[in-house]
Amino acid sequence: MAGADFGYVGGAPGKIDLYVDKTVVKRGIATEHATDALIRLS
Repeated sequence: MAGADFGYVGGAPGKIDLYVDKTVVKRGIATEHATDALIRLS
C-alpha cells in the first residue's frame, strides 16, 4: 500500500480498515463490504 492514494488492510479477522494516503478513515468494515466501501471513498 506504500505510495497508494487509497487502500485497505486487514484489521481483525473478517474486518478491514480503510486508508486515504497513510491516514485511517474507517475501521472494522466487514470484508464482504470492503470493495464497495473503498470505491465510495474515491
